[in-house]
Amino acid sequence: MPPRVYSNIMDVVDIYRAMRRRATRYVSEHGEDEWGGTLPVLEVILPNLNELSTVTLGVIDVPIKRVCGTVAAGRSPAFAGNFSPILPDDSEFAKKWEKLFTIHESEGIHDACIGLEYLGKYYIIEGHKRVSVLKSVKAPSVLIDVRRVIPDDSADSPDARVYKEFLSVDTRISLRGMWFSAYGGFTELYGAAKRIDAHNTEDVLFDAFYTFRMVYHDLGLGSQPATTGDAFLAFSRVYGLPHNISREELSRNIQTLEKRFSFIYSPQPLKTMHTFYGKYRRTSLILGALAGSFSQTGRIGWGAGAFGGDTPDYFIEGAKMTNTNINVFGPDFTGHDADVALLPYSDGGRGPGFPGVFARLAGLTVPHGYISEYYAAVSRDFGAFYASADPSLPDLYSAGSQPEHLELGLDTGFLRLHLNMPVLSPQTLKLVEILKTANG
Repeated sequence: MPPRVYSNIMDVVDIYRAMRRRATRYVSEHGEDEWGGTLPVLEVILPNLNELSTVTLGVIDVPIKRVCGTVAAGRSPAFAGNFSPILPDDSEFAKKWEKLFTIHESEGIHDACIGLEYLGKYYIIEGHKRVSVLKSVKAPSVLIDVRRVIPDDSADSPDARVYKEFLSVDTRISLRGMWFSAYGGFTELYGAAKRIDAHNTEDVLFDAFYTFRMVYHDLGLGSQPATTGDAFLAFSRVYGLPHNISREELSRNIQTLEKRFSFIYSPQPLKTMHTFYGKYRRTSLILGALAGSFSQTGRIGWGAGAFGGDTPDYFIEGAKMTNTNINVFGPDFTGHDADVALLPYSDGGRGPGFPGVFARLAGLTVPHGYISEYYAAVSRDFGAFYASADPSLPDLYSAGSQPEHLELGLDTGFLRLHLNMPVLSPQTLKLVEILKTANG
């Protein structure tokens, strides 16, 4: 369907008036907020802005909901805090806004705005009306020629810690709409992407996130209380990083997860989300015992996101059953010369010959860390999970923040252990059978 062209002057005037009414409501509803319902001003937030270092990122397609303010105080009175125009209908400003709206509807806005990024949010220097028009039509993104403001050492808010986590990889890294509610999520996902391709880690990670974000928003989930980055982290902890997965399968998996349960969705609990765990202890113990039996160096890797909760302790306990000289490194065990590692499965939950795989035990070459062979894998059967779960459990986004621990493990069919039988000795197989039937 071609875009509607507002050739009638009154149509555009009515649009502007509607946006002014939206601005008035916003100011009224947020009048007691820090900014009184007007645009936040970066030079007020950062009185030392001119003293801070910056790096040039170039023109970026920025998610429009991350554009939150202006750099200079002079533009703030023209807009409400949601970028709706607030100046009178007969002002010169209104005429320019209406003209720009008409251009957008007929041919689109192609010129990039100019702005600064600070703590993952964007503040406009030039192009406020462009942002205002695009927000008025609920455009998903806006082109901005971005310079990044590097926070100084004194910045220690939760957002500053998340921001510095990104910058620790590369001060010029493009966030591409990825953001987390707490520190640790990016490091975990970056480590998972690095294990897929150490030479193109950022491309692997952000390509996977871009695909996830598109499908997630197409499903209408973009308004959930968690950030899309938090949802991406939750998904990856269950199904692995969505790398080389079709959109159809990705959509099915997101819907399966979103219907009721989130597994270890973020480094710290969000007050508006629930977390549900299955019983991984026995499975973790068995995998640890296998890892200890196969390790020749006594150095084992525990990959971030392979399991949740406190299960690393059970993995270590199992490893020491078969090798008392074991050292376990994680979540990023790069450089520790591990010759065996438990890794999250990062191909959309599809295993070789069986579905639902989310973790695998593999032998690694030393010192390069390439996978040499697989010893075991673990899969989940969500059908068994839902069939066994109490229907009275709260939904994913209902109030509350305490994790729900569900006693669903190997004995219920929710978890399935797949062994590479030809590489296991009779003694190792006997130990696995003993551990599988043990209590706990």
